[in-house]
Amino acid sequence: MKIALYQVDGLSCRREKLTSLTLDLSMKVGHLRQEISNKFNFNLHIFQLYTMRMNQKIMMTDAWPLSFFLTDPKPFILLQTHAHEDSPSIQVEKLLASAVTCIKNNDIRGLESVWDKALVLDQNLINETYVNGWTLLHYSCYYGRESFVEILINQMWNCNQETEDGWTPLILACTHMNIGCVKLLLGHQSIQINKLTSRGTALHRAVELGDTEIVKLLLDNRACCIIEDNCGRIPLQLARNPEIIEMIPVYMGQWELEKYGVNPQTLPFIGELLLTRSLYLHDKIVQLKINLENGMLEEYDKVHGTISGTASFRYKLMDIQQVKESPSSAFSTKKYFNFEIYYNKCERKYSTKNKDYRNEWICQLTNAIHYCQINKIGIDNDNMAFEEYEIEEDEDPQIDVRKSFEDTEKEMISLACFEIIEEIGSGSFGTVHMVKKIDTGGIFAMKSLGKKQLKRQGKLKYAITECRLMKQLKHPYILAFYYAFQNAQNLYMVMEYCSEGDLENLLEVRGLICEHEARFYLAEIILALEYLHDNNILYRDLKPANVLLDSKGHIKLADFGIAKENVTKPETSATLVGSPIYMPPEVLKHQAVGKPSDLYSLGVMMYELLVGAPPYYSDDIEELFRTIKTGKLEIPDILSVEARDLIKKLMEKDPKKRLSIRDIKLHPFFKKIDWSALLSRKYKSPNRQRCSFYSAEEVKLDLRELDRL
Repeated sequence: MKIALYQVDGLSCRREKLTSLTLDLSMKVGHLRQEISNKFNFNLHIFQLYTMRMNQKIMMTDAWPLSFFLTDPKPFILLQTHAHEDSPSIQVEKLLASAVTCIKNNDIRGLESVWDKALVLDQNLINETYVNGWTLLHYSCYYGRESFVEILINQMWNCNQETEDGWTPLILACTHMNIGCVKLLLGHQSIQINKLTSRGTALHRAVELGDTEIVKLLLDNRACCIIEDNCGRIPLQLARNPEIIEMIPVYMGQWELEKYGVNPQTLPFIGELLLTRSLYLHDKIVQLKINLENGMLEEYDKVHGTISGTASFRYKLMDIQQVKESPSSAFSTKKYFNFEIYYNKCERKYSTKNKDYRNEWICQLTNAIHYCQINKIGIDNDNMAFEEYEIEEDEDPQIDVRKSFEDTEKEMISLACFEIIEEIGSGSFGTVHMVKKIDTGGIFAMKSLGKKQLKRQGKLKYAITECRLMKQLKHPYILAFYYAFQNAQNLYMVMEYCSEGDLENLLEVRGLICEHEARFYLAEIILALEYLHDNNILYRDLKPANVLLDSKGHIKLADFGIAKENVTKPETSATLVGSPIYMPPEVLKHQAVGKPSDLYSLGVMMYELLVGAPPYYSDDIEELFRTIKTGKLEIPDILSVEARDLIKKLMEKDPKKRLSIRDIKLHPFFKKIDWSALLSRKYKSPNRQRCSFYSAEEVKLDLRELDRL
């Protein structure tokens, strides 16, 4: 479709036509913004796209397709800028982009010029982050620019900073086999050779890639050989190079009786320091404690000469990124010796009048960090905050975890039983991998959930519920569950692998689904919900992303993390869980919630499959909830009478007036379905071959409707 693009002056509201674009309406707004940015050299951070609907300007959000916003016969798009090109944030981003280009092109003079421009504009590029949290040091290690790395680490760059996608400069240099960069980084006094990220450690990457020279270099610098990555593997398990397979045990034998520079029997290191705070007139006297028992750095306030019994600040030693000397303030009249500790999202600066005492603290902290990283001390301690620390009382869930995550079969299952093939999904708490069972060659999906993330956000109970439920559920349209086990870091669930993705992916590709095909998926979902409701289970999270498609195109209901058991009647103490767009009105009104709530979500999903977008949407969550509770449901006339009627009855705001599953199965929309045959999986998916319970005429009619849409 051809669509006009206008640029709007934010002050005068004057429009100026930029161009006409030929666009596929299934394209997401975010992709269009990226194309506009590339074509017109607009910075993504300074403009947004809008359109007009009923004389109201509507912001077009990145995650939605253009078809959701451009509904008029002659649609147009407005481009409005929100920041001046000379604003500090834009200047920094431009300078960073120029610096990255210089690194890519190995243009050291160009980088010096960019650096000088930054200083003239009073902008400091040290540790400024670009895309995905990458700094200039990360790019230098990626491209193997040794001269740049040397300059940057001499500028006191944070050599342990982790990007959003799990890279440190050292792990990048090892991954891309840039040995010169590796040597320079290992020579830095603050380097954390054993820092563990989602990519593993530097040694994991070097061993997996089979780079003998880098592996030896890391081992010579005492890289730990027993740290497990997120999949529970030590570096030796990744080795394929015979020389490396022989090398690692030799080094491990030499270190058998050693601990990395720290005697584990050493008492906690405690002392008084001045906490330097830029927003306060006077420094604050605190007591700092390195606690190797729990792997924490603890800070206690000193009030009227007495040390507080509760730590005001705590942080994991193994998560500290850098400890380094820092210069005294130019305004200070006294001679102090300072050092700074860098965390992920903050930093703290301490001072003392004694230089040797300062140096001892840096040495003790550096050694303690290495010791905790190697011995994984503090890895499960989750009561952390970046500023004030407060202990939260919580029940110990370990008994339930053991009951749920131990295999009940005679076969002993662990991570070593599987070979990871590739990552197929990720979320806030873990990842899903396609794996192969080594002894049988069977292909499965393995979900790994980080314990500390689950516990920190109070979500551990949902993982336990999901595991317990899926062990019990046996239905042709519910994802099959095979094994559950755990290690120190993660909980693992091994399930059926669905090779065809999910309905959300199908919608992204097609934009919408014809009634003929949607009817098939919805009917299978109804049978799965019927089975759950007959067993007094509320699903509570029905949405396209949770409906997988197996190799034959049949649906598999997945993700039972927020499902609720033993629901025999509506409950008034409903928890606000699930995806907001699919939540029924009674949940938002804190009214009685029962099995009809799942059927409302079914109606929302049916609407989305057939129309290409959910019935209610707003960037403002309060406005979205208001519309769900009181808004009028508008259903496009392009849908069949039967489809419109079923959606209306499923999305009835009063749960008592919604259709039951029995009534849904008798509805005219499903009049041709033999439910017994469907339960026996006797029909082929229309995504593979047109279903036998539809005539050729009906199929042709649906295809004509699809063309018209």
